[in-house]
Amino acid sequence: MPDKITVIGSKGLLGSTLSRMASDEGHAVTGFDVDEMDIADFRAMAAWSPDADWVVNCAAITDVDACEAGSEELSLLVNAVAPEVIGASCKKAGAGFIHVSTDYVFFGDGLGSGEEAWYDESDEPAPRNRYGAHKLMGEVGAASHGAYVLRTAWLYGPGGKNFVSKAYEMAVRGQAITVDAVSSSSPTLASNLARYILAVVSADDRRSGEVYHCCDHGEATRWEMFDRIRRAMLPRTEEWEVERGELYAGGPADRPVRTPLDSTAFFLRFGARAAQCEIKDAAIDFVNECRDAESHVVSGEVAE
Repeated sequence: MPDKITVIGSKGLLGSTLSRMASDEGHAVTGFDVDEMDIADFRAMAAWSPDADWVVNCAAITDVDACEAGSEELSLLVNAVAPEVIGASCKKAGAGFIHVSTDYVFFGDGLGSGEEAWYDESDEPAPRNRYGAHKLMGEVGAASHGAYVLRTAWLYGPGGKNFVSKAYEMAVRGQAITVDAVSSSSPTLASNLARYILAVVSADDRRSGEVYHCCDHGEATRWEMFDRIRRAMLPRTEEWEVERGELYAGGPADRPVRTPLDSTAFFLRFGARAAQCEIKDAAIDFVNECRDAESHVVSGEVAE
């Protein structure tokens, strides 16, 4: 049965992808971004009442270095305070709430309790930078009002400023690159995460307060993802050089080194509605999405 879904952060990578896919499934989708309603505006958000069955918060300040130095207050408002305010509004209106969080809530030593020492939901968060700390605060606030909190990692997709999109652009241009081959996580394709979110919507259980890890299956470094993109684009990329580099240390924020997430619990509950995709398969899907959309050119530098 179609639902009314409101997407917050509707112009971002995940928000726009989710909006499109939800509409394709027949849901009535509305949404807004910062230029229409700023979730950092506490008064505006406290007065807001969602006219929806579900609200999905895809908005966040994700520039880790800016959250550490320069945009700390904005990060606190958007990443920490707003999820609780939105959650309270959703609870009052009877709408389900899905809040998207991050692997950066963990310290990143790769000593998790799940498969292959990946982090699962039983592991204690220990963020090592302000971005992770603020996102953890947002989780607690959202969950306190019955939200589903979905932690994902290294989100990527065609267009936007993400390191896999940058890989595709550089492959097209044949630009040699040296990229971090040390840090690792569970890179997740935006269209897959959108599909996983819609599985929660289809379950029609609007009150939760539970935290789930929600990623594509596997673990990869940035170098391994660049290499997968290279192989998926053969023979076009036979001459494209991707060199293994050292751990990224380009800004003021201390970054976790190994944060793969074990999403077993999520897919035990929702897997019948959305099967988990392997990272290696998602990389191929990403290349195909880029070709279909013809939107592979992005601006900016390689993200970490």
